[in-house]
Amino acid sequence: VSAAYSVTTAVADTTPDAFAFPAVVGAVPGEPQTSAAITVTGINQPAPITISAGGSYSIDGAAFTASPGTIGNGQTVAVRFNAPDAFVSTGSVTLSIGGVSGSFSVTTRGRDTVAVVFSFNSASGVNPGTVQTSNSVIVQGINAPSPISVSGGRYSINGGAFVSTPGVVNDGDSVIVQVIASSAFSTPVTAVLDIGGVSAGFTVTTRAADVQPDLFAFVPVVDAAPAALLTSNTIIVSGIEAAVAITVSGGQYSVNGAPFTAAAGTVSAGDTVVVQLTASSSGGTAALATLTIGSGADQRSAAFTVTTAGSSG
Repeated sequence: VSAAYSVTTAVADTTPDAFAFPAVVGAVPGEPQTSAAITVTGINQPAPITISAGGSYSIDGAAFTASPGTIGNGQTVAVRFNAPDAFVSTGSVTLSIGGVSGSFSVTTRGRDTVAVVFSFNSASGVNPGTVQTSNSVIVQGINAPSPISVSGGRYSINGGAFVSTPGVVNDGDSVIVQVIASSAFSTPVTAVLDIGGVSAGFTVTTRAADVQPDLFAFVPVVDAAPAALLTSNTIIVSGIEAAVAITVSGGQYSVNGAPFTAAAGTVSAGDTVVVQLTASSSGGTAALATLTIGSGADQRSAAFTVTTAGSSG
């Protein structure tokens, strides 16, 4: 009695199951992009592996390479290449294993030139006509050069020269604004900076004018003739930065040589003022005229006193 047996040899299979790499969307232009790893299945012996130009692959986490090689069943592979340099652009590389190919595509993100909202601190109480510089703001939220412009002032990027002409800024740039304060007191001026359609104002307000005059005084007159019309020494108005009120009681005043008046008026720094009054008709009697410059808590007053000769009896 005899028995027979046979051995079946497996046929070599280097054609893997179909595979694909998930696409990437919103990538940063020009930056390296690595795919998710896929697992090779459907082969029973190592299969040849290649990558198209510009790409590289890594088997089981090893170093990336662009050279042809082989890969076995159950091994993993990932691919890598640089995203396109342009915005909203798609690029891809193709990996081939045993004649089966799969592509990895990458689409770059869109251009964003609209900056994150920013603001400047205001400045107040500054001297008229002075140059004022804002706090620094950092440009954020853009991924491409963004237009920058200013109205009513100048700007500086990253400590550079101040300019008033339009330009461009990049994400992370530092910008400050400069403006010349108004030549008038208690007056605001605003420079408006615009970055990619987002704007903010830098407002500078001048201080209030000093309206409290310096102290002044009149020299008293004694031994005046009764009923005589007497004029005081001249005082010069000082210490104020704007016109203020002037009034008199008991006499009249003259500003800068103008006709004497008892009506209320105004004076400015540098004006000259004299006071006039009529002496008492009685001997040994004082008469006075009080001049007031300024108003409220800022006013200053002084009396011009005239005393007649003789006794009051």
